[in-house]
Amino acid sequence: MAANQTLTSSITELIMSYYDKLLLEKLRANLVLYQFAEKKPLPKNSGTTVTWSRYTDFSAASALTEGTAPTPQVTSASNISATLEQYGQYVQPSDLLIMTAIDNQIESIIDLLGYQAALTLDTRVRNGILGTSSVPSGAKLPLQYWHSGTSSGYIGTLSSILGDMTMDTNNLREAAFNLRRLNVRPFEDGCYVAVAHPNVIKDIEADSNWQTWNQYIAKETMWKGEVGKIYGVRIIESTNMYNTTSGAGASTTAHFTPVFGKGCYAVTELDGGVKTFIKNPNNNDTSNPLNQWATVGWKATFATQVLHLSAGRVVVTAG
Repeated sequence: MAANQTLTSSITELIMSYYDKLLLEKLRANLVLYQFAEKKPLPKNSGTTVTWSRYTDFSAASALTEGTAPTPQVTSASNISATLEQYGQYVQPSDLLIMTAIDNQIESIIDLLGYQAALTLDTRVRNGILGTSSVPSGAKLPLQYWHSGTSSGYIGTLSSILGDMTMDTNNLREAAFNLRRLNVRPFEDGCYVAVAHPNVIKDIEADSNWQTWNQYIAKETMWKGEVGKIYGVRIIESTNMYNTTSGAGASTTAHFTPVFGKGCYAVTELDGGVKTFIKNPNNNDTSNPLNQWATVGWKATFATQVLHLSAGRVVVTAG
């Protein structure tokens, strides 16, 4: 065998690496919530559970006594765990389609699957933050029913959300105030983050305070999907934010907008957790006797969990 011979297995590995990269690029381009999470590599040979450690802050130190060493501090931590979950899907293109299509069918399918994977994982993170009924029971961020258009400010229940109680900048200021008073850490730029549906952002942008804050500010976006900032909160747009008409006031759609700081929630890293699978027909496949189709699919091993209940709020408004 020639020393520089290229083996079929080597080509296959290169092709699969290429399609893995395509899928991950498409996945990352459409994931909004993932970018703000604390990330941890997938555990190897550690079962189906991933664990994050949350350390308790030290209190203020006492004055030293001359010539006397203080009692050493003892670190305290609590562990927060999540069970690894798997998601995936595949497409079954026919041999005729692959042979006759003008464009590269495999790349086109990977593009579609990449968006599907992004939507799936982004929804899983979103539901983990909101604690909706579609996810396993567990931690969720507290809901904040507050609107400056009411005399008392706080509304109290979802059923009290009426059609004119749309998001304004005062909602964001109140959410940021609640985070600051609990010493929630901001992100590296000193700001918190709100992820909002376009309907909610439209209401924010109609607020005169927003227009005043942003009309002379250069758009120095830091995060993917960012539209601006106010009161120390950077606003990110996502069409995948949760909304519902169930339980809200008459003829009202309630929108849920998470506002949070650094370390609020965590995810497992995508690299190593997302794989593509491209399988061509072969002579031993009795389920495909005429070699009439191939399969192209993806699978993700993933976990997400809220780490700090006090590190975020979900602002509920009409939209």
